[in-house]
Amino acid sequence: LISPADLAVALVENPPVIYDVRTTDEVAETGYIEGATNIWVNEFWGNLDQLPADKDTFIVVYCGVGIRGGIVTVLLNLLGYTNVRNLSGGFNGWVAANNPIVAPEPVFDVTSTLTDYIAGLPQTFNALRIADLKAELDANTPMVLVDVRSADEFAEGFIPGAINIPYNELTANLDLLPDLNANIVVYCGSGHRSAFVMMALNLLGYTNVRSMLSGFAAWTAAENPSTTDVTVVEPATAPTFDADVFTVVEAFLASIPQGYWVVRPADLSIELAENPDVLLVDVRTEGEYANGYIAGAVHIPLADFMTRVGEIPADMPIVLYDNPTHRSSMALVALKMLGYENVRVLGGGTGGWEKAGFTLEK
Repeated sequence: LISPADLAVALVENPPVIYDVRTTDEVAETGYIEGATNIWVNEFWGNLDQLPADKDTFIVVYCGVGIRGGIVTVLLNLLGYTNVRNLSGGFNGWVAANNPIVAPEPVFDVTSTLTDYIAGLPQTFNALRIADLKAELDANTPMVLVDVRSADEFAEGFIPGAINIPYNELTANLDLLPDLNANIVVYCGSGHRSAFVMMALNLLGYTNVRSMLSGFAAWTAAENPSTTDVTVVEPATAPTFDADVFTVVEAFLASIPQGYWVVRPADLSIELAENPDVLLVDVRTEGEYANGYIAGAVHIPLADFMTRVGEIPADMPIVLYDNPTHRSSMALVALKMLGYENVRVLGGGTGGWEKAGFTLEK
């Protein structure tokens, strides 16, 4: 055996070869002694090629409390190694003696990330009205305007100056958005897919991304200009992203189905009549809710969404709505990233609901 105190001295005066024989999960969760090579005890015999050739090399072995370290110490003795020590008390004893370790990498917490993100949003929830976008464009405000519709939709016409990055190709084309602090405005056909992309870019670390409300259809309906003249943008070096966040964002975008998780008002009306288990969640403000809501809806404002997400069961169909579809789209992203499977958004929100001939309650 070697005590934690003696090993601490040896690391300074006569550094040994150190083997951590715990599982990789244990190492990831608790950290390790600097310089240690991790070989799980169950796999030690299959990794003898990692042992030093000199049988007189000073070797220290440790596990959690000393038992597995003792097994490997005996194994090394039988192989002819003459200077092997098992750390008394193992890694736990080392930590208890207040010795330094290489701390574990922080575990990515989706819930915490989403909670912090939504709590930090402005009152607009990064939504941009069409008139405000038009004013910025007329004033030649520097911006990167991104159309996230499909290439076919884009070819039929788009806002002048926009580049096309379809939502499902976003993570493969971030070299077109190299500046994390650039003024970026995204839009789609209705404002639903663009809310997905806006939130995805925000989570990746883009600091100034907004989504145009109501989408390209409303842009042209307001008699704003469109074009088919493509703006060519040369790729640059893509930013560096947190690998865990990137994985979550990429998986979400890849999972979006053809219908984008949208339910039409008429279809929802029939569904509500036939299936009382459908949970409606209204994510608008108190004032908006007081002015009229869909019968039976639970009210959870988007600003409070993550602190109250526990009120939403994961085992029943959920339909989110606001007016139009921006905040509900963001809430859908959150639920999907948290593992909810049966979640949809009401197309057009309360405005679409009333336009289809259905009423709101007060």
